[in-house]
Amino acid sequence: MLTGDPFNPLGGRLLGFTDWNLGDYLWQLQDLRNHAAWPHWALWPALAAPLLPSLRRVPALRAAWLVAAYMRWSGC
Repeated sequence: MLTGDPFNPLGGRLLGFTDWNLGDYLWQLQDLRNHAAWPHWALWPALAAPLLPSLRRVPALRAAWLVAAYMRWSGC
């Protein structure tokens, strides 16, 4: 079954099409809250990437770091 929502569940509301009801949204957001946690310890060295000049010059890595930081501290 296809819902036409490429970003289930929240994308449909933004893009104007969805077959989710309010209960579906509430359960999905509760599930996200239940599984929210700090990243695995093996990923923490990635925080040093912006400090290394050779990695700082790679636009994709710089953008990924900024998006990850925003999502972590904005509560997304």
